[in-house]
Amino acid sequence: MSVSMSFFALCRKIFAFSLLSRLLGLVRDLAIAWLVGAGPAADLLAQALRLPHIFRRLLAEGSLSLALTSVFVQLSLPKGRLLYWTLHRRLFWLLGLLLIFALLCSQPLARLLSASAQEAQKLVPLLALALPYILFAGMAALSMSYLHARRSFTVPASSPLIFNCLVLLWVLLASLWPEHAVPVIVCGVSLAGLAQWLWQEWPLRRHSKVWQEAAFSKHELQSELRTILAAQPQGLLAAATPHLALLCAMIFLANYGPGQVSALFYAERLLELPLGLIGICLGIASLPHLSLAASRRHFGRFARKLERALHITLLLILPAMTGLWALAPTLTGLLFGHGHFAAEDLPRVAEMLVLLLPLLPAQALGRIVLTACMALGAWRMASICTLACLGLIVSLCLCGLHPVIAVACGLTGYAMFLWFWLLYVLVRQGARLRFAPRFLLCALTCALCCALCAQGGISLALFLDLGAAAQVLLGLSAGLLAWLIALRLLRQRDLWRLKKLLGERGQSPKN
Repeated sequence: MSVSMSFFALCRKIFAFSLLSRLLGLVRDLAIAWLVGAGPAADLLAQALRLPHIFRRLLAEGSLSLALTSVFVQLSLPKGRLLYWTLHRRLFWLLGLLLIFALLCSQPLARLLSASAQEAQKLVPLLALALPYILFAGMAALSMSYLHARRSFTVPASSPLIFNCLVLLWVLLASLWPEHAVPVIVCGVSLAGLAQWLWQEWPLRRHSKVWQEAAFSKHELQSELRTILAAQPQGLLAAATPHLALLCAMIFLANYGPGQVSALFYAERLLELPLGLIGICLGIASLPHLSLAASRRHFGRFARKLERALHITLLLILPAMTGLWALAPTLTGLLFGHGHFAAEDLPRVAEMLVLLLPLLPAQALGRIVLTACMALGAWRMASICTLACLGLIVSLCLCGLHPVIAVACGLTGYAMFLWFWLLYVLVRQGARLRFAPRFLLCALTCALCCALCAQGGISLALFLDLGAAAQVLLGLSAGLLAWLIALRLLRQRDLWRLKKLLGERGQSPKN
């Protein structure tokens, strides 16, 4: 199969849908915050949704989707269809058994996530409503991977829009019964996940008879299935690294007092917008190209495409991190200071957001590097790094370090180790990544200019006695303008790449 759509065109298409989806997701999270607040009820909601959130990320945006996409890219159309429907049946029963096991273990799961037995008893019925999302997320990931491999990105990219719209409807319904808001929202998340799966499967069901005409040997098909399924446990562990790390942080934060878990939940949701638009979007767009180059053993092309994705990721994620640092107190007050959200909870969310900011470059770069590892089939090394990362986080938390700082240290080490290992693999294949220290210094300088000017814009708005919305708007505009000017002066080639990403044409500068 040839990947005919260019990297930049593919990024633009995924970026447009991701932007709409993340904005809707932000509205969804704000509606939940205004309805539930940041107290004990919000802690229960965050704990109930943590496991489904992990499974959604490691299945729909993680190893299952990454691995199956790289497999389907390399198969012919009839064989790919046959393999898809065979996997469809087996994965359904496998995830169904996993769901039954998780429901039977809901009591110990609730006790693990809660700080006391009384909280665990309240969490058990919520887990029963939330855990079915495991099945729906896995089946949606299978459909997504096949559609991505066949260059169909519209339906899978629009499925998060369906999910967020339906959850918003359930939040609206929950507002009619505030005393039962948390179980209604959790139930709405599971049902929205079911709709997301069916939305991606219906275009495949329309052609369900075509695959039956293909004839392949049973032995060949079983060999393909064994290879794919045997690699999944290691790959799933690697893809779940950020979410397992945050799960560890949530478990330790439950002992820090009420409101800490919900503050982590809301602060993490604010990071979803830049992380989804940059790390996940570029990872999805890079995977077909990297998989094709790896399967044909064109490691020089593989290194160039990976270098381009890493450059764009760093240029975008660093100013997002520094800009959020400058805007954190004002932004949290503007977004969450409404409804049942108490004013005394806002500083806690702002502080948690600042602590989480180092996770942005660690997760975004880790996502791109993990995508490259998946394209090379390096499951085992990624899973070993994951175990080391989780061990480091738990050790630091037990030593008394703040859980979020421990997670930042662990994920940074995880991304760096995978990066150096990838450099070693490419050097052995006769390729190299041209990732100069000068580029990193220029990217950091641009990001620093963004933070300083954003802070200056907020200070000017405060001097003029403007409202919170005007402060955020002025700070954001000043930071963005300063970043573009600095990028124009220091990195003309990368500015050209960003213009091409946005659809603008022009001659590549020799910088």
